[in-house]
Amino acid sequence: MSQTQAPGFDPQRPVSPSNPLQPTGPEPEPAPDGGYSLRAVAPTLVLVLVGALVGCAGTIPEPIRDPGTTTALGVSEVQADPKRSIGVRVRWGGTIISVTNRERSTQIEVLARALDRDGAPRSGSSADGRFIAEVAGFLDPAEYPKDRELTVVGIITGVQTRAVGDYPYVYPVVQAEARYLWPEPQPAPVYPGPWFGPWYDPWWGPWYGPPGFRGRPWYW
Repeated sequence: MSQTQAPGFDPQRPVSPSNPLQPTGPEPEPAPDGGYSLRAVAPTLVLVLVGALVGCAGTIPEPIRDPGTTTALGVSEVQADPKRSIGVRVRWGGTIISVTNRERSTQIEVLARALDRDGAPRSGSSADGRFIAEVAGFLDPAEYPKDRELTVVGIITGVQTRAVGDYPYVYPVVQAEARYLWPEPQPAPVYPGPWFGPWYDPWWGPWYGPPGFRGRPWYW
């Protein structure tokens, strides 16, 4: 059965409660090609873009969420020209090599790696050198074990030269104002196959005999 609409009635426009045939909303602005005009969809686009930016920022843990930092400056660049890098605020991360407790601070030696969008060291990425994250106060080395992933935010204060084997290695030093120790990755669960269980016997079948039988089939 076909339905008849009143002339000029637009079902997409809001209507008056007292008179359903009388629209109350503004007339939609027609586009030259019959679609939506840019002015009509602009507010929606703005909301979508803002939501996307907030979503991206929300994935970075709060302690290291600092818009004033940069990751464009790498460890190797600081090693090449330390004086130009002093005072630059960076967000660096990688895997822990060692922890040294000093009288009033703790120095964490880190093997730097590129960071993902959430600020985590990128798994499988090549190393970008070593740096030292200096943290005020005492940190227990047991809580910052070797190979754990760490991201810090802070200011480059200079460099230190330490021996790596017999090689004098230049370490950029970051005065870490914030840090985030990433949780250890959990192994993926392993589910047994549908045919395995306490009573499963791969030799059980009409030609092999009862479970546990290891003799030859009858036709051998």
